[in-house]
Amino acid sequence: MVRFKRLYDLSIHKDVSVGAMYALGWGEEGDAWGWRRRLFAWEEELVVEIRSLLANVVLQDAEIDVWLWRPNVDDGYTVHGVYQMLMRQEMHNHDVASEAPWHKNVPLKVSICAWRLLRNRWPTKDNLVLRGVITSASQLCVTGCGQNENIDHLIIHCPVFGNTLRPGLVYFL
Repeated sequence: MVRFKRLYDLSIHKDVSVGAMYALGWGEEGDAWGWRRRLFAWEEELVVEIRSLLANVVLQDAEIDVWLWRPNVDDGYTVHGVYQMLMRQEMHNHDVASEAPWHKNVPLKVSICAWRLLRNRWPTKDNLVLRGVITSASQLCVTGCGQNENIDHLIIHCPVFGNTLRPGLVYFL
């Protein structure tokens, strides 16, 4: 519900337990994936992502569910453990591409642009080749620098577009 909010919003099985979803089948042909409408291409990519995460999950009926505190599975959640974690300034494993650009003070078109950048969804020539829009022979950078055009090249390495960031300034996505 949290990580794949869009899919959850579109699901017809919002009130079904994880066990019931597993019983319906969350594989390629599983009945767990029921939608209120036909999915867009980018939403289908989210389904592929969630299926790959669930591919190795096996539910065990005989085991009791328990809450685990990941930083310290043995002792569980303690104030001391949280303090130690914060003092070490551990980074949490968040999906940056889904959370980072969505902020209420950022214009929607900027958020969408940043989201597409972080998920490599810009229409760069390497992506157009993957989708069969252009041939692989035409994927050189539009600036004529002789390199293949991909998101890393355009944003960072390109001598024309990659040099637009000025030192000393702070940039936020």
